[in-house]
Amino acid sequence: MPKIFNGLRILDCSQFISGPWTTTFFAEQGAEVIKVEF
Repeated sequence: MPKIFNGLRILDCSQFISGPWTTTFFAEQGAEVIKVEF
């Protein structure tokens, strides 16, 4: 089954629970996630 977000690139600047949870979901569905920590 092809991943739904294959080829999508996401820049994650979140710091609270909902942001990392959401980007983990996107990564599991094929997106490339770049996490920026401050």
